[in-house]
Amino acid sequence: MKLLIRKPDEDNQFSWEKTFKAIAQEEEDWRDLEVTLMDGLANDDA
Repeated sequence: MKLLIRKPDEDNQFSWEKTFKAIAQEEEDWRDLEVTLMDGLANDDA
């Protein structure tokens, strides 16, 4: 068995600007995760 390790291509990496633009274009809907917003942060006055 041979294991080849090579340096990743630097051309494949997005700049921060390209990353931000790609995320902004996706328009993902994160509303289904809002139910976890206050998980574990409830004010328990027991």
